[in-house]
Order: sequence, then structure tokens, then C-alpha cells
Amino acid sequence: MIESTLPFVNLHTYSHFSLLEGLISPAEYAKLAVGHGMRAIALTDHRCLSGMVEFAQACEQAGVQPIFGLTIDVEWRDQVGELLLLVKNRTGWSNLCWLSSRVMVEEGDGKTCITLEDLRQHQQGLLALTGGQRSILDFFVKTAQNSFALEWLGELKNIFRDDIFVEIQQATPSAEVQARKMLEAARRMQIPVVATHSIYYQHPDQAGLQKTIS
Repeated sequence: MIESTLPFVNLHTYSHFSLLEGLISPAEYAKLAVGHGMRAIALTDHRCLSGMVEFAQACEQAGVQPIFGLTIDVEWRDQVGELLLLVKNRTGWSNLCWLSSRVMVEEGDGKTCITLEDLRQHQQGLLALTGGQRSILDFFVKTAQNSFALEWLGELKNIFRDDIFVEIQQATPSAEVQARKMLEAARRMQIPVVATHSIYYQHPDQAGLQKTIS
């Protein structure tokens, strides 16, 4: 058995700024990173960047590298799902702010989605993860619509080129079959994978509260 020596970094996290989703404050994520021996941690709130200043300040005080990100909703073939974006540089931060502003300004009904054209125009400086269990890719793989799954990956690869990763999540043993199917889709499209776990709360006894508010 080969054991990885690479440190794990949480890349898919929601704070209480993700309304009706997260329970943790941005500052608490910095403390959690230190407590678990992580050198870096991401904040990827849904649609908004409101917690980034608090997050950056807390990470600086804790000696942790902050990774700025955003979870957006995208629509393709009448299917809506989440896509995760992470900042690489200043250009990426500027593009992330544009995408968040577009959603927050226009989402009168809370259903505004980012289009593929938006992504084409604002992909520079960003890494894209295909999203977790609420993603378009997860839906097509889970419903055995394999041709659509591969086509969707092709669309993302054309936009992000070498900066697209298939996100693999396996929170329970029963999710192994789905994870293996995701891995196969990534292999066929020659896209690297990254393992994540969507974080909404800190302690197991908060699961009921998080389920209630969501």
C-alpha cells in the first residue's frame, strides 16, 4: 500500500456567509486549519465573497495561507449545478469578483446562473473544480448520461485548459461506486482529479442544525 506524504488541504468550504448553508465563521476556518496541521485552507462560499476580508485577516494572524474561492451556479442543457473556482493570482481575483458581482446584483429571484460565455470571458487566473455532489457532472454520471457527462467535461476543458480538475467526493462507503465512475470520466477526458469534502459545520452534533437551515 502506498501512502501519500502530501498534506491535505480543504478546498470546498462554506461559511455562515453562505446563507442557509454554512455554520462556520471565516475566522474559525483559519483556526481549524491550524488545529488540523494544514498550511493552507480555502473559503468557497456560495455566490458571495462577503467573508473574504475576515478570512484573509484571520489566516494572516494564524500563519495559514488563504485560498480565495467561490462556488457558482452554472446552467447547461437545462441542468443547473455548482462549479468551484479558486484564485491563482490578481487577475483571477478580479475575475472572481466580477462573477460574484454579476450573480449578486442580478439574482432577484436567487436563481441567477453563470453562463459558459461568462466563464470564457473571465477564466484567466482561475482554477476550476467540477463541483461536488450538487454539480452538473455528478448529476449526469449518477443518472448514467455518460455522453453528456463527457461533453460537459469537454466544455470545461476548452475553457480552462490545464486549470480544470474533476472533483471526487466520497463521504460514505456507499458513494464509492459514484466516485469510481467520476474517476473513469476524468480518465477518459484526461483531466486530473482532486479529492475534496464539502464543509458546512465544525462538529458532528451540528449536522441536524445545518440540515434544518438548508
